[in-house]
Amino acid sequence: MYISVILWHSTPAYPNDPTTLRAILQRDLETSVVQLEQTLGVIQTQRKELEEELNREKLLLEQHKEVQQSLQEKLEEAKGAALLQHNSDKGLKELSKKRLRALELQQDLMRRLAHFATKHFPLPSQADINKTSKRVGERVPAHNLGLGLFIFQQSEATIF
Repeated sequence: MYISVILWHSTPAYPNDPTTLRAILQRDLETSVVQLEQTLGVIQTQRKELEEELNREKLLLEQHKEVQQSLQEKLEEAKGAALLQHNSDKGLKELSKKRLRALELQQDLMRRLAHFATKHFPLPSQADINKTSKRVGERVPAHNLGLGLFIFQQSEATIF
């Protein structure tokens, strides 16, 4: 039954007269050709539009790739700058720590040197300064011990 329905729909009833049949078939053929030409025109127009859209999409894709590449380069530069800044900050912190450590060592050495100097080279008393002054030929006042020390160091240098 299904086959007979398909055949009934696919084959229209044509007249038995050959000239009429020829005219009907020619008209159907011309109608089909016109419809196919119109369909071809629509498809060609759609194809042309799709090609133009494809070209626009390719251009847009290329632009996006260029932007992405540019952003990647900027990101790499920013990472490099951040790393450089971090290294610079790290180096600065290390130098600051070393400087503080050097200052601490210097203060410690100065304390030790002062202790050593006071222990092994005590300041001269007023009597020692007066003795040294008599040798040089002048008397140093008591309030000027710094100058006396200078004279004392000069006189000891001349003795040795």
